[in-house]
Amino acid sequence: MKRALRSLATLGMTRFACTLTLAVAAALVPLCAVAQELPDWLPGCWTGQDGSAAAGAIEVWTSPQAGRMLGLGHTVRGTRSNFEFLRIERTEQGIDYVAQPGGRPAVRFASTAIASARVEFANPQHDFPQRIEYARDGDTLRAELSTTDRARKQTFLFKRTLCDSMIHASESKQ
Repeated sequence: MKRALRSLATLGMTRFACTLTLAVAAALVPLCAVAQELPDWLPGCWTGQDGSAAAGAIEVWTSPQAGRMLGLGHTVRGTRSNFEFLRIERTEQGIDYVAQPGGRPAVRFASTAIASARVEFANPQHDFPQRIEYARDGDTLRAELSTTDRARKQTFLFKRTLCDSMIHASESKQ
């Protein structure tokens, strides 16, 4: 009888341990899956807001396809113009942000935080920026470029806009 009770107790503990392990694993799987997702809230056309570092700038992002998003940044101030090719792509290590300002060689930043409407990337070896964060709140996009400790930072504020309005606005300025 004692042996039967011990066997039942052992079986109960084993089931409890298995159930607990499965519950923890099930809770972690969505977190891991979310951590590997591309920021599908970012695609579209964004116009820089006056009064922020983004004044005179636009950013355009494609929807995620085949593990990659493509972006283009263009800033016009007076007669000066700067551009940047951008990518956010899935790698074996996670999600990376790749910037090519002025078409120069690519600089890679690894994701450090991903949430439903926020993503952060870092490259501590780069001079500036070392940290890039995008966060969306409705039709407002905030891009913050900073040093790792955030002692030096620039904040770019964008408003979502229709892509056609960007094309027609640029045609009238030629």
